[in-house]
Amino acid sequence: MLRTKKGQAIKKIWFDILTPKDLSFFAPMIRRLEPECKLLLTSRRYGEVTSLAKIRGTRLEVVGRHGGRDLLHKLRANTERISLLTDRVLRFKPDVTVSFCSPEAARVSFGLGIKHVAFYDAPHATAILKLTVPFVQKLMVPYMIPKKKFSIHGIDPKDIIQYKAIDAAVTIKRYVDRSATLPFRKNHGRSILIRTEESHASYAVDTRILEPIARKMASEFGRDNNVVVLARYTDQARALAKKLRGNVRIVMMKYDGVHLLENTDVFIGSGGTMTYESALMGVPTVSYGAVPNITEQFLARKRLIHVESDPGKVAAYVQDALASDTRRIRSRANKLLSQMTDPTGDLINAIREL
Repeated sequence: MLRTKKGQAIKKIWFDILTPKDLSFFAPMIRRLEPECKLLLTSRRYGEVTSLAKIRGTRLEVVGRHGGRDLLHKLRANTERISLLTDRVLRFKPDVTVSFCSPEAARVSFGLGIKHVAFYDAPHATAILKLTVPFVQKLMVPYMIPKKKFSIHGIDPKDIIQYKAIDAAVTIKRYVDRSATLPFRKNHGRSILIRTEESHASYAVDTRILEPIARKMASEFGRDNNVVVLARYTDQARALAKKLRGNVRIVMMKYDGVHLLENTDVFIGSGGTMTYESALMGVPTVSYGAVPNITEQFLARKRLIHVESDPGKVAAYVQDALASDTRRIRSRANKLLSQMTDPTGDLINAIREL
């Protein structure tokens, strides 16, 4: 049985799972802890999470909703969800909370006196960190991010635990559902996959970079190849459908991301989780840097991500990548991946230290 250093038995653990990345990242931890503890897995009404949970057979309790892009809607959704979660968590009575810096989980856990272990890899998301970090007992972060990037928000550096991985190293090792028909036409050249930016996040910026890049990819490569834009939100898909015409297909996420990347020849992303997964899988990867961050910089130094936002230069990189042997980049990716470890053991040790 899992116990803290003070001898408290850990019988119940609450995971608050807010994003597709959370769902993949926590999967091995949930599998490891299920035989020992009773688990509560909560989420919120948020398209990609609920659809991917169905694909992967993960049973989530949906409590509350995503607030969208507007600040007032975010605030109202947050306060409503805190109230709803309070009632649900009171009934469950967890010994520990685990989240990816969920603001609602942090507030409810603090208010009910529940120990909270949080993970995070995005020090640029300052709004989230201000709402969570001061209230958690242990903060788990990737090893290449300095502790001071998080300690400035109100946590003692000794309570920050660095694990030997980036989060994409965990998420790409998940169970992969390959049953969906992919959006790439068979026998139609190579496949270029473009991921839209996270436009509804608190740290989002309106870069307007994606549209000219997608248009350039369609004009340069779309006639003889698959050019697919993977949108995060329906408003993104609708807006792009009006602006991008011919030789490009716009789809929503109804696939397993790793399955998509396994069949992608070049990936163009915004610098988020799927960008890092692509890099660690050895797929030639461009980040158009919607939100420059430490993980992106780390993978760029390892020559696994090419950071570029100029459409012409992106096209030149794609042309070279399509004509090149990818074995060298895959070898670099495999070497880096082999040096990383599963943070499940670090989570268990952190719980024991509570």
